[in-house]
Amino acid sequence: MNWTVYQTVLWIHIFLAINWVGGLLFVGWGIFPALRLFELQDTRRVLRAVMKHSHYLFTFSGTAVILTGVILGTWLGPLDSFEAVWHTTYGNLWFAALIIGIVTLLWGTFIGYPHAMRVLSDNHLWDAAERGDRRPLNRSLVVLVLVESVEGFGFVSLLTLMIML
Repeated sequence: MNWTVYQTVLWIHIFLAINWVGGLLFVGWGIFPALRLFELQDTRRVLRAVMKHSHYLFTFSGTAVILTGVILGTWLGPLDSFEAVWHTTYGNLWFAALIIGIVTLLWGTFIGYPHAMRVLSDNHLWDAAERGDRRPLNRSLVVLVLVESVEGFGFVSLLTLMIML
């Protein structure tokens, strides 16, 4: 029974991690570059709609990944005490993954997403770009990519730790 529960929770954990990471990578590496082919206002409207409607799904997936990771490491896993967390290699890696996962989720939820929505809502940037002055918009988009790349570094760190576990 325990093995079946473990495998089920592990499957859910992996599935939701794929949704969280894969979804964000698809927006960043698939949708965002493709929108450069559209007119500016269409780009803005589509990107804002995608971000607005996917944000809650990514936040849910990230939260569920963290919760299932806690369950896999503690209730269904080898970490049965704080001693095991602090004094075993598995515990140290698990705790590092927990902290990185939480920071990555919080960064995306409370820093990355609001920053993206501010850029997409700044009429002055988009109006200036429509009139031919794209530099302020381009600078804002570069800053947005840098802000959002923190999540990418978090995901790479998490994947590295999962391989080590």
